[in-house]
This record gives sequence, structure tokens and C-alpha cells, in this order.
Amino acid sequence: MRSHLPILFLIFWGGWLSAGPLRIKKEDSIVILGNTFAERMQLFGYFEVFLHSRFPDHNLRVRNMGWSADEVHQRIRPQGFPKLSAELKEHRADLLFLCFGFNESFQGATGLDHYKAELGNFLKKLQGQKFNGESAPRIVLVSPIPFEKIDKGLPNSDEGNRRIQLYSTASETVAQEHGVRFLDLFTPMLERASNISNRKITINGVHLSEYGDWAVSQLMARGLGLWRDDLSLPTATLRDEKFRRAVYEKNHHYFTWWHPPNASYIHGGRNKTRGAMHLANEREQRKLLIEASERELWAMEKPKLSEVWGAEPVEGKPVWFPTPASRDIPGVAKGQEAQWEVESDGPSDKHLRTPQEQLAMFKVSDGYEVNLFASEQRFPIANPFAIRFDAKGRLWVANSPTWPHSLPGQQPRDSLVILEDKDRDGVADNHSVFLDKMKLIHGFALANDGAFVAQVPNLILAKDKTGNGKADWVQTVLHGFGAEDAEHAMNNFRWSPGGSLHFSQGIFYHSQIETPFGPRRVRDAAVFRYTPNEYRLEIPVSHAFWNPYGKVFDHWGRGILLDASAGQYYPMDVISTPFIYPKQKTRTNHLSFAPGGSIAAGCEFVRNRHFPQEVQGRFVVNHCEGDVGTHWYELETKGSVYEAKRHEPLATCTDKNFRPVAMAWGPDGALYIADFYTHIFENVNFSKRHPGRDREHGRIWRISRKGAASLAAPVIEGQTILGLLELLKNHENYTRDLVRAELRDRERELVISALEKWSDDLDTANPNYAHHLVEALWIYQSQGVIKSELLLRVLEAKQAEARLAATQILRSWQHRIEGSVELLRARIHDEDSRVRLHAVLAIGDSHSSQARTVALEVTEHVMDSGLEYALDQTMKYLDKSVEDQSATLTALFDQIDRGENRAAATAAVRAADRAAWPTDRIAPLANKVIAYLNSASNASHESREFLESFAFGRDLAGMLPGSIGADMNKTLDDFGATTFLIKTIPGQLRYDHTRILVSAETAVHLIFENNDLMPHNLVVVKPGAIEEIGTAADLMAADVKARAKDYVPASKKVLWSTDLLQPKERHELKFMAPAEPGEYSFVCTYPGHWRVMRGKLVVVAGRN
Repeated sequence: MRSHLPILFLIFWGGWLSAGPLRIKKEDSIVILGNTFAERMQLFGYFEVFLHSRFPDHNLRVRNMGWSADEVHQRIRPQGFPKLSAELKEHRADLLFLCFGFNESFQGATGLDHYKAELGNFLKKLQGQKFNGESAPRIVLVSPIPFEKIDKGLPNSDEGNRRIQLYSTASETVAQEHGVRFLDLFTPMLERASNISNRKITINGVHLSEYGDWAVSQLMARGLGLWRDDLSLPTATLRDEKFRRAVYEKNHHYFTWWHPPNASYIHGGRNKTRGAMHLANEREQRKLLIEASERELWAMEKPKLSEVWGAEPVEGKPVWFPTPASRDIPGVAKGQEAQWEVESDGPSDKHLRTPQEQLAMFKVSDGYEVNLFASEQRFPIANPFAIRFDAKGRLWVANSPTWPHSLPGQQPRDSLVILEDKDRDGVADNHSVFLDKMKLIHGFALANDGAFVAQVPNLILAKDKTGNGKADWVQTVLHGFGAEDAEHAMNNFRWSPGGSLHFSQGIFYHSQIETPFGPRRVRDAAVFRYTPNEYRLEIPVSHAFWNPYGKVFDHWGRGILLDASAGQYYPMDVISTPFIYPKQKTRTNHLSFAPGGSIAAGCEFVRNRHFPQEVQGRFVVNHCEGDVGTHWYELETKGSVYEAKRHEPLATCTDKNFRPVAMAWGPDGALYIADFYTHIFENVNFSKRHPGRDREHGRIWRISRKGAASLAAPVIEGQTILGLLELLKNHENYTRDLVRAELRDRERELVISALEKWSDDLDTANPNYAHHLVEALWIYQSQGVIKSELLLRVLEAKQAEARLAATQILRSWQHRIEGSVELLRARIHDEDSRVRLHAVLAIGDSHSSQARTVALEVTEHVMDSGLEYALDQTMKYLDKSVEDQSATLTALFDQIDRGENRAAATAAVRAADRAAWPTDRIAPLANKVIAYLNSASNASHESREFLESFAFGRDLAGMLPGSIGADMNKTLDDFGATTFLIKTIPGQLRYDHTRILVSAETAVHLIFENNDLMPHNLVVVKPGAIEEIGTAADLMAADVKARAKDYVPASKKVLWSTDLLQPKERHELKFMAPAEPGEYSFVCTYPGHWRVMRGKLVVVAGRN
């Protein structure tokens, strides 16, 4: 394979070595601190391997303490977690690598002063310590890396890199002030992108892939002066990975010791409970493993420098997979090693029964029967935590015999097993092990060729690329989920109808996840929403429940969430209110529609023709403690919440080990139940090594309707797109879920083309017509396509449930829909309280200055407990947002006043709602802006700083009273500017610059940037032609080729035009101004926009 290394070296030879090589001493203790960039280094190990190879006799100690989304001033840790200074003293740190600035950069110019101050204070504190007992640590401050341009709905990389450059420069400045070494990765990587643009180095635009770490670690070695001309260059040869694997295994043992699951039992409030027994001793044994692994590294033969990197890595084949094999723990006497079972912790009777004996202990509702689908007797099933059927009709089972805590020195045994019932007799025939030797698999979700799998604190994606039923490609896609209590770990993965993956965590947790859209933080229980095709993670629910362990979406996309520990069931939409971290939470038992008292796990709705008509729509839920069994309820909506009528249980079992924790509908119409099967189940009041815990058994039970034929499995694999769309009319939720999943993986253009035809051909007389349209909207949503015309139709549907579903979609699409605030206002006054609920929730996310007024209009109608709660939480969020915005704008005005970060600060102010600008500062700042423009050289008139300031001057002039504003506009006119920056104002169908004055026959340069979430162009037309051109543009909406023409009418009255820009795109127009003076309009000709989205190009006779 061809290496790109020579190109890298040529580009980055520069002045990197001017500071001299980084000093590395014998037996140095090196600690890496920072965000996800730092944390991911341990997954690959290239830089650490280089250090050992460059200094083979130094016996270096390297500890990676990177933590996802860490910031200099915000390093969120579990309760009782050791202080950083104490940790560095324990490690006797000599050399620190600090990797900060990326997450902070999302604060833009506003947060720059705070970042510099916090970083300076942090460096000062570190330099004031002698962690090694002798001297202050040497420090390397590493810059953030730039955004990589990836065409997948990501933030604009240019805009993001302008922010990151601010913070990289700030880091360098602070490093110089404090005399620490600065390693600039931002500049060389940005240059690299322009030279090797065909090879991506990140998995999502911001986090390095294995190839990316392979490349960047070479830049680090070079930038630190550790790789000189007289050292061997790497060669593109196959390398022996034994040493790099050994580095990873040492890091694995350290990470499991330092960032462990069940941290609440180690550091926090549960460290005195019986659930904490033995963990302190086991941690000491893990430390012995770390030290032994390190000694083995020192003794191993190191790779030659030319072999450290060798051939380019193959993505999806990381060195960290699988987990380290079992091994003895040096220094621990025989019989003293940590044990899975400690006899003194309790009775050893596991109360085990055979599956056949247990089957006889079931009691099912009249008309139903239960049979054993699979068990440990024939298959590798042990402590199944989650189940799900795929499009082939196979049942995937997540087993967790490692639960509730892994054992030092022992390879974990969690697995994903695929069971197949080939003869369709309701009993599994064979199996394959998709994934094994994993830790604490509490949940998974099927995805194309594989599954997303919980590996707390990470989420991984595993794929079967060869089709043999085994994972042969893996990647860590998200980091930073809480790990305080295994009972509350990320669980219950569920795809929403709109194509996002929802999963949960419980109380005590502190999660902070780094994403391309900024860090996402939440405390205690929450629901996450991950949209993989956009790399977007959001937190729609942060609520005061204990352990959400079940969720399901109904026929119309409305969710229900179980609070397992409390045995309470919540309407998920009511509690999906916007919030600002850290949210203050209080219990809301009154919103639950279940009686409580029994621990609940796993739920579904009955929408299945195998079951009789009278039970259709029932809500089914497992109780795994208390009233153990599978129970069901009749739900009735009462306003925006539910009331539940409980029926006799569907199934119960008198075997005390019966632990139904998950359920899934099968293709045959039967309900499948995962039985964790253990006597000791709970995590707090029983030792994790209690001999009553079973780790070898597990059952899958099948509940079916007695005497009724099984359903025919839907044909999904290999089905045409139109055939799949027809299956969206199917009665079974299970079938439609699988169809949507299949369509997510098909080619988008083909899906959208077929979907348009399918939805146009739907029978309007069909009683399910409205639901079919909602299904179409969900497919558009999952494909990332905004279909505003269809949404507007469904918002006006007669059926309230359809309007509810459409309002949910409007919440996520609102920033790309014209007039969304007024659309939401209309929903605020809908006759159905559920629609009103979703409108309140949506307006909270609108970023509109009208949001508070519109939300309060809901009180003109009858309120209920759900609406009252949603309104209260939304108003608190809006009030806090206004308060935060005021503080932000004050800081930005201060920066502009001082002349600091002028371009970024000005752009940030101009992007904010002008109604929030501090009015008492408009006039003084206007004078400062004019002074700057006067001082700027002609050569700087095309700089970002000048263009933003000039446009800002126009904004300020418009806010000054009468003649004062007019005088300022004249002053701006007199500059004779010929280059102008014009941007769209998000959600308002407006240009931010609506008057441009130029001299006749002068060269004009227009830079047009689309900051909105919908497409726009800029078209310059002859005087008086705007109505004609706008009308012609509207007529183009019916032309299938219009988009290719950028919706620009073929007319001689069109003088110049940009392309139709998608969100975050830019286009530059250069032309000679007309010879004839006059007012030439510029307008957006995307259909419907021209009536409001317009401005004037004023051409005047030649001026000096």
C-alpha cells in the first residue's frame, strides 16, 4: 500500500524543530490529559509505541487520563472521584501532555477570554506542584485538530475551523506566557487536508480513525523534534503488532482501573454498601496487572523506528479488539486472586432448575401458551440482557455473564449470539456467535451488517463484512457515557420511526460526550438520541427518574419510557423538554400512569394479527422484581397523559430465578421474552461476588396464541424499494420497524424518488391514508430530506394523531421550514391537547424571540398535568437562555470594543437576535467600528475582519436614531467599498445585508454565505424586474429540472446569480457594476422566497 508519509514530511518540515527536541528522561512518568483526542490515543497506541522505540532503554511510564469532552475548567467526574492533583502525585508525573481547546471552541469568540484565563490558571497550578517529589512537571500544550470536511450533514468545516484557530492561537499565546511547549497540530493538519484531501483521517469530521491516529502520531513525533533527519524514515512494510498490542493491553488494564464501571461503589455514595464488597481489593489487583504489563513492555524488544508505523492500518481492524486474554496476576498468591464467587458473601444455593422444570411453573392467560425457544442447554446463552429480531427473522441475544462487574485478570465473556429457527416451529435450531469476549453488554441496536453495542463508557459499531455471521469490523464511535453503576448503564436501544437511535442511562451518572456539534452533557438519568448518518447526538430527556429501562414508540411515534426501579411508566414526550446543563430535577410521580412497586424492564405494544382483536393496542411490560411476570394494560389518553387499566398477567412463573428483562415481537407474531435467570439479581444490597449469582444460565421464552396460525414472515431482504414502501401499510409495528431500517441503508436518491411516487399514488379514501403519509414523513426524516409540502398537509390532517406526529417532526425540521414559528403558534391552539403539548416543546427549541409569548398562549386552553409540566420546564429553559444570551452579548461587545477577535466576535454578535443587543452600547460601538474602518488599509478591505465590521456598521446604523443613523450610512457609503459579505439570517428568509452601494463600472466582489438550514441563492436583476423574475421562479417549482438550474429563470433581466447554496455553503460573484446608475434588486429565487428575501444594489455615478 502506498504511504503518504513523504508528502507529510515535505509539508511540515518548516520551523517545527526551532525549540529543539522535547526532553525525555529515563524512567519518566508521562501523563496524557484532555478530551477525546487524548482518550482515543489509547485505542491505537502509535505515539506511545514510538516513544518506547525512540527511547528503548528509558523504561517510560505512560498513563492516558484523557476523558471525552473534557475542558480546562470542566472535567466532570463521578461523585468522590480523586482530585487531579492527587492522581498526578500517585503517578509521580514528570511530563504532561495537555489536549484542550476543541470543546471550548464551540463558545466561539464569546468564550475566548474565559478559556485563556482558565488555561493560564491551570498551567500555573500545575507548574506550582512537584508531582514527582523533586521538580515541577514539564508540559506540552497540544493544539486542537481542525474539522475535516465530510459530506454528511456535519457543521460547516470552514466555520468550525475559524473557531478552532482562535482557540489554537490562544493556546499558543498562553503557552508562551507560561513558558511551556506548544505543539501545533492545527496548522499542519489543515495544510495536509488541502494536499491529501482524498484520504479521510476522521470517523466523523473530528475524531481520528486508526489511519488518522497513525498519521497524526507521526506529526506529533516530528513536531516535538523527536524525529530528526538522521533517524530512519518509516517504510510501508507489514509490521509485527505484538508490541503495539502489549501497549494496548497495559492501557486497557489502566483504563479499567482508573475509569471503571460501578464507580459509585468505588468512589461514590455506594462504597459502603454490600454491593461494594471486594472492589477495593480487586482494584489493587488491577494495579498489579498494570505494573506487570509495563514491566513486560520494558523487557520486550522494541520495534525499529522504521517499523513503528509500517504499512497503513486497515480501518475496522483495531489493535484493541478483542479484549485482553485471561492471565495470572503477578504478586498474588495462589488462591488469593479475585474470584467470581466468594462463599462468605451469602448462601450458595442458586435455586437452579432445568428449562423443562421451569416451563411447568409458568402460568399464562387463557388462550395463550408458552414454550422454550432457546436456553443454555443447547446454545451459548447466559444472562441475556437484550433481544431483537433482524430482517432475516433471526433473534439476536445480548448475553452478560460478566455482569455486574468484570474480574481482574479474567477476560470478559459477554457476547452477541444470533439464534435461527429455520423450520419455523418456534424453537431455535442453530446459532452463530456474532461478537464475544466483550464486557457488560447491556444493550444493542441492529444496524447495517451488524450492530451498535454498548461497551460502557463507549458505544461501538460492529459489522459482519464477509457475511459469515461474525463481526470482522469494529469501531468505537462515541465516548464518555456514565459508568457509575452497572444497573444504570446505557441500555434499551430503540430506533425511532424517524430514524434516530434512542437509549437510556440511570441515576448517579455523569455523562459528557464529545460530538462534531459540541459537547453533550447530562447528569443522572437521561435518554440519548443518536442519528448515525449525521453523527449527531442529542439528549432529548433529562428527568428525575431512577433507572429508565424500557422504551417503545406507538403506532404514531409517541414514546413511553419505563422507570425500572420505581416501576413507573411515563409518556416520553411530556418529559422531552429542552434544558440547560446541569438541570435541577424533581420527581414527577403524578405523570406516571403505572401504580409503581415492581421493577420493570422491557415493553411493547400489541399490534399483531397473531393476537386477538380485543387485545390490540395493549401496553405490555415485564416485571423482573416484585410482581414478576409479563403484564399488560389498556391505555386511555387523558389529555396529554395516560390512564392505565391493568389486566390479569399475560404470563407469570413461580421459579424465583425467572427474571424477564427484555421482550421482542417475532416475525411469527409471538412475543419473545429474555429471562436473565438468576437468584441474586440486584446490585446494591448484594455483593457482586455473591455465590447466589448465576453466570451460566439464560432462557428465551416464546408466548403465542393457542391454536392460532403463526404469521408469515415479511420478505424484506432483496425486496424492491417500492415493495418495501408497500410494507409500510402493514399492521405489525415489527414489520414497519424493519422496513424503515432497510430503507435507511438503501441509496438515498433511489429511496426518495420511489417515495415521492408511492406517496402520490396513495388512496385518499383508505382509512389509514393519514398514517401512510406519516410513514412517508418518517422515511424523509430518516433520509435527512426536508419535505415541507407534505408536512404542511399532514399538519392540517383531520386525525389528531397524524397532526401530533407531524408536529413532532416540525420540532426537528423547524429551522428549515418557512414560517415555522407561526406554524407552531397554530398548533399551540389545536383542539387536541397532545398536539398542543408538542407545539410547546417545539417552540422551546425555536431560538425565536417570540418563543415565550407563543408558548404562554397554550394557557388559553384547558391544561392538564402533562401540559403544565412541559410549559413550566420550557419557560425555565427560555428564561435561562435569555439570561445566558445577555451575558454572551456583553462579552462580545467588550471584545469588539477592545479590538480583540474582531472578525469572530462581530460575526457572533450579528448572528444573535438584534432585539437582545444592549441598546446603551450601540452608539459608542458605532464610533469604534467607524474608527477601525478608517484605520484599515486598502489591502485589508477583503479581509474577514473588515467585511464583518463593514456589515456590522450597517447594522448599527439601522439602530441609531434618524439623522445619526443616516450620517453613519453616508460615512460607510463614502468608503467606496467594492467587496461585500452577504449572509442569510437563519429561519428568517432574509439577507443580513440589504443595501449595497457601488460606483458605476466598478469591479464588484460579492461573497454570499448560506447560514440558514434551507437552500438559497442570490440573483441580481435589472431595475423593476423583481416581480417578473420572482413569478417566473415560482413557476419553476413544477419543473423537475429546476433544481439543476438553481431556480434561476432564463431571462435577459437576470444579470448575475450564484448557485443554489445548501446550508453552510458559499459562493463568490465577481462582476463589473452596470454603467447606468439606478437601484438593481438582488433576490433569492428559490420558489416562494423572493417576496421577502431581497435587497438593493445601488449603483451611483462614478465617485472619487
